[in-house]
Amino acid sequence: MTYDERLHGRTSQQQPGNTTLAHEWAMAASRTEMDMADGWEWVPASTIYVDETISPRTRAYVDPRRVAQYAEIWDQLPPIEVQKDTFKLIDGAHRLTASYQPEASTVLVKIIERAIPDDEMREAAYDANTTHGVSLSPDERVEFMKYILAKHTDWSDSQVARRCGVARRTVLRHRQAGVAAEARAEERQAVIGTDGKQYPVKPKVEPIRREPVEDDSWPAEEESELVEGVIESQPDTYEGEPMQFIDNAIVAIGKYGMAPKAFWWALRKNPARQLEIKEHIDTCIVWVTELDEVINELGDD
Repeated sequence: MTYDERLHGRTSQQQPGNTTLAHEWAMAASRTEMDMADGWEWVPASTIYVDETISPRTRAYVDPRRVAQYAEIWDQLPPIEVQKDTFKLIDGAHRLTASYQPEASTVLVKIIERAIPDDEMREAAYDANTTHGVSLSPDERVEFMKYILAKHTDWSDSQVARRCGVARRTVLRHRQAGVAAEARAEERQAVIGTDGKQYPVKPKVEPIRREPVEDDSWPAEEESELVEGVIESQPDTYEGEPMQFIDNAIVAIGKYGMAPKAFWWALRKNPARQLEIKEHIDTCIVWVTELDEVINELGDD
């Protein structure tokens, strides 16, 4: 159903041709006065408009058990939140649905109006749904994060993460994957930090990669045997724990005086292991880059 000013919002009150709606508005006014409502009022439930593009839910879903519970205690429930005058729903889908259940024995619903601009309605609905009620799923949080990335292209990863209640690495991963490509760091001249200040984007520096040594004449035979012994003593995989391999490598280099070049040389006969280690090192570089950005932000506070 599309929004109709004759049926939804405050304007539906001025429709003399709709006798059913006029009767419901009269009931609502009488009950509001009787309850001596302070800051809220009763209105016909049918005048509330549910805009699915505003809801943070990725599916049209209400929990039937929650609805049944609410219908039993309908008069005790707090008001739902709607946009001022339009009555577009911000928060309270379960309570609104409960009002239509026979157990509620009502055609009315309590509302509190919020003067929220149209372009901020989605944020308002998201904030309301993260503070109570049925928890948002990780996928629903990510969908809202994508919306914020596209809307606020100059926000830093930390700012987006804090606004959406997701991990900073989740924001970084989606930027790098091409989500909201216009907001990528390399295309921005500046970002806004969590303190609200603007900071220039640091130019990217390509990390130096060490390549395996192809010269079979180096290192000396006894050193190569020592290095290969250390390699063989390590497990075949670190199951996604790159720091474990790096730690072991550093210990081995320090203990036996190995050069990193010799470490690579010892792996020349195992290309698959070389690729695994390179991927671990790439992951560590990402971690170091993130840590550097956090340290810079803290230093600027």
